[in-house]
Amino acid sequence: MKRYVIVICAVTVSFLAAAAVLHWWMGLASPGGVGLSVPGMDDPEGRKAADALRRKLQLFNYGELEEVIPYPVAMQSESGRWPRFRGAGFDGINSQDVALADSFPPEGPREVWRLELGAGYAGAAIFDGKVYVMDHIEKQGDVLRCFDFDSGAELWRTGYKIRVPNNHGITRTTPAVTDEHVVTIGPMGQVMCVERETGRTLWGMSLSREYGTRDLSSCWYAGQCPLIDDGKAIIAPAGTNVMMIAVSCETGKVLWEAPNRNGWRMSHSSIVPVTVGGTKMYVYCSIGGITAVGAEGELEGKVLWETDEWTSSVVMPSPVVLEDNRIFVTSGYDGGSALIEIVKDGSSFKPVIVYNFNGRRKARDCFSTYQHTPIYYKGHLFGIQLNSARERKMEFVCVDPAAEGGRIIWGSGQDTVFTSPRKNEAWGPYILADEKFYVMGDTGLMAMFAARTDECRKLGEWQLFEDGHEVWGPMAIVDGRLFVRDYTRLVCFDLREQ
Repeated sequence: MKRYVIVICAVTVSFLAAAAVLHWWMGLASPGGVGLSVPGMDDPEGRKAADALRRKLQLFNYGELEEVIPYPVAMQSESGRWPRFRGAGFDGINSQDVALADSFPPEGPREVWRLELGAGYAGAAIFDGKVYVMDHIEKQGDVLRCFDFDSGAELWRTGYKIRVPNNHGITRTTPAVTDEHVVTIGPMGQVMCVERETGRTLWGMSLSREYGTRDLSSCWYAGQCPLIDDGKAIIAPAGTNVMMIAVSCETGKVLWEAPNRNGWRMSHSSIVPVTVGGTKMYVYCSIGGITAVGAEGELEGKVLWETDEWTSSVVMPSPVVLEDNRIFVTSGYDGGSALIEIVKDGSSFKPVIVYNFNGRRKARDCFSTYQHTPIYYKGHLFGIQLNSARERKMEFVCVDPAAEGGRIIWGSGQDTVFTSPRKNEAWGPYILADEKFYVMGDTGLMAMFAARTDECRKLGEWQLFEDGHEVWGPMAIVDGRLFVRDYTRLVCFDLREQ
């Protein structure tokens, strides 16, 4: 018995000595060295766990980055509007009666102001003296920024925290703006709606979490620009089961969901309203095919027609509405182009392919654009021809879309180069105002052409950016001001007579 007592005492003394040594060693090691690991103590306030859960569930605190920037500026009471991607008419045409200069000095039109932005190609929307841009600020997140039209001074910003790594740029979408609301789509598919005047956030949703939209980080992020129609945000999640939705801008309530019956996926194209035989519909080019959804009355939210006869692995341009119930669709990546007539038979609709130059073998023999949507004007299409085309490649061209594959009437010629010396692809934007086309090259070269369908009449060209890089963002023209976006800047130029 005595022997056991001695053993127990020896073990106790050894344990106490070891504990003392351990306590002394930990005292030397902390802070900043090795610490005691207790469940929860490495994250006592639960911030890491909450952040990990938020990333897993894709939960976002929309509006957490709200900031009003005090600036004594007199806002314009009246001005023109470019309220969405491709303008009020969804056509890339400014119809204001504002005279623009027919030529400029060698240095080009006068620069009014410029802004530094995060990496991307998101274009500007303009509404009553304010400029709205969707931006991504490193170490902060996706931010809708509001600037003064005349000075470029920032008035407010609002957004949410999210980390988005640069994958050949980050932002690509233009906000949709009305009297009351602004709706945005972030790079990873976060939809946000705010009050137009104040920037106060009303609601937000994640398309990936709510609808199973594909991982947008693997396809150069979201390029679809939102549409607001009659107080409803019209979005195409192209998710697991739902192709298109309508959401109340005021409440964030989903009003209808049109099914994705074929499992088609989200593209970089945007929804376009089309009216056929008095029936209004929303047409969207997804990866897999084209879908039309009823926009009003008994057909609202119902799939009216769809076709997979034309598609592409990547679709960036939006459908172009022509006369006679026809739409023109085009894409790079061997998408080529197609002309589709929508035939109404009683209460049903059928897409009839007029011609289809889809696929590697045929895409080179038609008019086709890679990134920007062609402009339809006076019965003709205008745009920059693909680099892989057999005829007029990388030229700004005028095309008769009724002819098989689109017959090219004229091209800008080889003396105007819209791409950088190191690339063989011209991806810049173009816009029409005051009977003149303004066409941007990748490096910031602006060429101006008379809006003619019979011949190419070049009015001049000017290098607007000394160090322009990937000038790909869609342009806007309002009150004689041109808004141009390159990789990291938004610049405002005055196109009026000086």
